[in-house]
Amino acid sequence: MSTRRGHRKSRYGCATCKRRHIKCDETKPICGNCSITGRDCSFLSTAGIDASLGISTTTARIESSSSSPAQSCNSLSAASNLEASQSSPQPQCGEISEADGIETPPANLAQLELLHHFTHGSLQFPVAPMGTHDVTPLKIIEEALDCEYLMNEILAFSARYLATLRPDRSVFYLNQARQFQTHALACFNRKQVHTMQEEHLRIIFFSWMLGIHLLCDVAPLGQQQGTLERFFYYLQLHRGVRAATMDAWESLLESEYRGMFHGGAALANRRRGGGCTSSLRLLIQDSLGLNDSERESSLDALARLQWVFSVYEDTSLEATLPECFLTAFSWPQIMDAEFEGLLYKRNPEALLVLAHFAVVLHWCRRHWIFSQVGCYLLNSIASELGQGWGTWLQWPTQMINNDN
Repeated sequence: MSTRRGHRKSRYGCATCKRRHIKCDETKPICGNCSITGRDCSFLSTAGIDASLGISTTTARIESSSSSPAQSCNSLSAASNLEASQSSPQPQCGEISEADGIETPPANLAQLELLHHFTHGSLQFPVAPMGTHDVTPLKIIEEALDCEYLMNEILAFSARYLATLRPDRSVFYLNQARQFQTHALACFNRKQVHTMQEEHLRIIFFSWMLGIHLLCDVAPLGQQQGTLERFFYYLQLHRGVRAATMDAWESLLESEYRGMFHGGAALANRRRGGGCTSSLRLLIQDSLGLNDSERESSLDALARLQWVFSVYEDTSLEATLPECFLTAFSWPQIMDAEFEGLLYKRNPEALLVLAHFAVVLHWCRRHWIFSQVGCYLLNSIASELGQGWGTWLQWPTQMINNDN
């Protein structure tokens, strides 16, 4: 009779490794075996991971689970013992022969899966940087091959997509997305790449993908509570990255890539008056709670949205979608800093303008990035404003409710 091959017991290992009768390296929040093979690790379910994403809450977990090369090496070496039926000894991560000369770590299958889905999966971008259609995932990968911050954001973005595509394993992929995004931001800040001329195209890709990723996290997998606070977090972080990389944008507008960006920039700066925002425009003009500068910045933010609404009124929602996608990503970045400050102060007029922006987000909801973010944002704004503002919330509420 065949006997089970012996293994050293792991007293505090995860339940998955115990069921498979293999030694667990006890790395948290995901042990090495489960990370390499893509299995659901029981450590995740006991860690109480919150599905609402935030960089500041994940740093400690990342430092404890993947910050040192030695720990990563130990996690990867655990995968070499996965096949209990093999009798021949497997090489460990730290072993190299004199003939090798250079240590080669085992392949990280979890990362290869993310890279594969980024380049060959069903992942789709609603709009390329500044409206250009000349950028492909392979082009982004090409720029990221020797660029840590961009490659980590690529893996984070792919993991975030798979969390939506595979809800039964969403906790696993959300954890991957958090960690890779944190690594990407750490690499970006450490390198101070915005001062380097040769990094400019990579900076654009990074800023663009990070913005999409953060916007997706405003309504993570159906969590409605706290939507307004998450939107403000997205706004602060993305505008901060954009401000740090402004030199890169200006440089590319004068470079060989200028044809890729000028068209999108022109579209993003269109404005229109009147239409469905006329009553809110009158409220802002007559507001006693705004000074002249604040009034002007609020009207400008509203006029940029009215342009999209006018296209919708003249055509159809289907014909308006390209403008919706472009506005969804560009409007938060090109708003005046004074209007941004009004939002953080919860100024009623500014929040009403944001409620109209929620309609644009809702029109994009069939794309995986947006989902219910527009609907949740409007509900969060209505709750923040309370009674007395229904007249100016009527149109956005009607558009979202009717469209649902």
